[in-house]
Amino acid sequence: HSMGGLVTRGAIRDCIQRRGCDYLKSFTSFSTPWAGVQSAQQGVKWSPTVVPVWRDMDPESEYLADLFAMPLPPTLPHFLFFGYKSSSILGGESGDGVIALTSMLRPEAQYQSSLMRGYNEDHIGIIKGQNVIDDFLQILDLASGFD
Repeated sequence: HSMGGLVTRGAIRDCIQRRGCDYLKSFTSFSTPWAGVQSAQQGVKWSPTVVPVWRDMDPESEYLADLFAMPLPPTLPHFLFFGYKSSSILGGESGDGVIALTSMLRPEAQYQSSLMRGYNEDHIGIIKGQNVIDDFLQILDLASGFD
């Protein structure tokens, strides 16, 4: 969920480079800020103490720039789930109340996904909503059929 999608995508990329990921059947992300978070950039710029992860979450970070350089193999489908129910620390920007839609729907993430699903859920609701859970369980059933 959220930043965990970035960490997982990076770990999968590293695993593929070592050619040791044949056991993975699918990858599902929930409300992941694929294009970063503007507040992380502001934290790096203005905070007297910078939390290290903010550097990677900065929309202009090297980590995010390299994240989609290597596409996932066709045998590893990516199911991209995102929320769009804004409760709003984002101001006027659309999103799930925490992550902007423009970040969750970064073009490379869309192009490299096998399936995208949007839900009228906020940032936390996306991992609790029954319709999301039902769809995720169907995805797991589908992914178990991939060889």
